[in-house]
Amino acid sequence: MLQDIDLQYIGGVPTFGGPVAATAVGATGLTGATAQSRYVGAIASGTAPASGTFLAGDWMVVQSGGIIVCTAGGTQGTWVSITALDTTATDIQPDGAQAAGSTSKAADAGHVHPSLDAALPSDYGMLAWNFDPATLNTSTAMVSETLYLLGLFIRRPVTVAKVWLAIGAQGTGSVTAAGIGLYNSAGTLLGSSASTAWATAVAGPDSVALTVQSGQSLSITAGLYWVGLFAEQASAVVNLRGIASGTSNPNMNLTAATYRFATNGTAVTSLPTTVTPSANSETGVIPFFAGLG
Repeated sequence: MLQDIDLQYIGGVPTFGGPVAATAVGATGLTGATAQSRYVGAIASGTAPASGTFLAGDWMVVQSGGIIVCTAGGTQGTWVSITALDTTATDIQPDGAQAAGSTSKAADAGHVHPSLDAALPSDYGMLAWNFDPATLNTSTAMVSETLYLLGLFIRRPVTVAKVWLAIGAQGTGSVTAAGIGLYNSAGTLLGSSASTAWATAVAGPDSVALTVQSGQSLSITAGLYWVGLFAEQASAVVNLRGIASGTSNPNMNLTAATYRFATNGTAVTSLPTTVTPSANSETGVIPFFAGLG
């Protein structure tokens, strides 16, 4: 039952007069509820009251943010905090790096639980990759004028500056044209490079800077993206090191529009500003490595 409250008026403003007892909220009529719960007041901050005698089920408002509940009654009692989102900090950083937790701090929706025994792109100074480069095990020749799409799943907002490749063998033959770009899941080219230097680069890691396409942005949000690349080369021997090719296994249970590895065009002499994701094909697909930096 609600307690009688003695109201006083000071200057026309009602105020509480005298001690006010805890307000008990009965369990009657609530299916499954078997005990009363009392609202016992508020504290300015902290995780437990400094004094007083309380019952299990009592709860308080913390004026700095949050609610605390008494789990064991007694003098001062035992209290737990019902975490409230505090936007001033997060327990787990969005890039997957571990950080010490803080009481009443909630991780944001984009957080990642890092694996303790696996390398992450950030360990390599990258923003994302389509697979760990430690698994690279073979070199496969690109087919001239074929657009290869290499899928990356972005988990948080990032700003992309370049694409990382793994060159398996130095290309030979004259390079008429080459291109590398970043496409979003709608097939829109966000940024690109027309440099041909990577097509004849020596074996090893190589990075290519991207230029933002007109009207687009390389500051991207979470979602599926593709690195697109092609080379128009006389003998089609530009090699990039990738995992086993010629199989649909890397795309298992995915639709064409969400293929992780695909081809999209076989007479490509420049990067298209748009591609049709539903037209993605597994014909000639090669799961090359791609990273973003």
